Amino acid sequence: MQSRAIPSINDSIILARWEQVALQENLDPNTPEYRERRKSFLSAELRREFSQLFGVDVESLNGWQKLCITIRGDAVKIEDLTSVKKCKNALKGHFVNIFDLVDAGMKGISMTPGEVFHNRRKLAEYTKETDQIFPKRDAKPVPLLAHFLIVLGGAYRKRR
Repeated sequence: MQSRAIPSINDSIILARWEQVALQENLDPNTPEYRERRKSFLSAELRREFSQLFGVDVESLNGWQKLCITIRGDAVKIEDLTSVKKCKNALKGHFVNIFDLVDAGMKGISMTPGEVFHNRRKLAEYTKETDQIFPKRDAKPVPLLAHFLIVLGGAYRKRR
């Protein structure tokens, strides 16, 4: 079984931004105010950055191609990604944490094999362990982002 490193703020652009805000606002990590402010800040940043990097339209071939290259790297060739359907097929069975996806996109790099999961349950475990949770309801303004979210806990349904 492959070991996964927990991201540190040194690795994550968005988490580092949050740490700066928390320091500037003198927020105590042991308070509900900190947790609520963190959730709100990270949600807004992830939506903004995801939209800039990949777009919002679920029918945008360009957005899907960028997602494929960021998630799959050299395992896919852009010339083979000629339709949204082909892009979706290239991503089947590949599950990623939105924080890691956006960070990779912001850095202009492909995700590492350790950041790509091959089942929802493993991704859910990693997401909870790293506290990199993005509320599904916050994705409504960014339909393409919503397409990548899973339900944490409970039954894991196969997505159509």
